[in-house]
Amino acid sequence: MLKEQKLLTKEEEEEETLMDIEESEDKDLIVKQKNREEYKSIVITVLEFLVSNKDTDLKALVQLFESKSTEEYLKLVPSIRKFSEVFIELLRIGTIEVQEMIREQENTYDNEEIEFDLRKLLVDEIQHKYSNNSFNTMNFYKCSDGEKITIKEKTNNTSQQEFVTIETLNCPNIIMKLE
Repeated sequence: MLKEQKLLTKEEEEEETLMDIEESEDKDLIVKQKNREEYKSIVITVLEFLVSNKDTDLKALVQLFESKSTEEYLKLVPSIRKFSEVFIELLRIGTIEVQEMIREQENTYDNEEIEFDLRKLLVDEIQHKYSNNSFNTMNFYKCSDGEKITIKEKTNNTSQQEFVTIETLNCPNIIMKLE
């Protein structure tokens, strides 16, 4: 059976295309915001752990969160890719002079296109929660004993699926110090 089809005028077609573009931009914005929140969650979690322990390592951090609920674990490891990006950047920087980083951040502008700006996340969190704490330097470097640790991705909904792919990260243990 044939159904009557509505013919679109050129204006209606352009309007529909604009609506599709707006919906696509909204979805992109939502995804970017979610990604920013996940990066922020990792940085907040690492910073909280570091402030409370001063001289620790990645192994201790991961072991602590493996014993917590999946929801808590996901604050540290929302995805292996994001988790590894944060720690690769921390290793790349190595030593962070906190006051210098805060001064530099005050002279920069925010780029909304960037999903992950480690320095901005650190400065925002330090100024928000730790402005009264007196630490000057954060250090991140590979442990010299060559020990490797394994971090597994967790998801909330694995019980609903028959087949689940879970990413795993094998990386060197990382020493984290706050001075």
